[in-house]
Amino acid sequence: MTKLILALEFKQCKSDTHMYYFINKETRELILVIVYVNDVCFISSKDFLLLLELKSKFMMKLECCNYQN
Repeated sequence: MTKLILALEFKQCKSDTHMYYFINKETRELILVIVYVNDVCFISSKDFLLLLELKSKFMMKLECCNYQN
């Protein structure tokens, strides 16, 4: 799973290897991915469209379920 997340241009956090971050070069918006066993959580405070794009690319590569509130 790490290879897939890194292929989406996320960087792995040095202090927590289960956390990844992506910074949009244009808007400087931060998107986080947190992995816990087989659960993956995508987090963004503003850039929802970019979050959906990255999440969709991730889900195309793996068999996933999408749980949203």
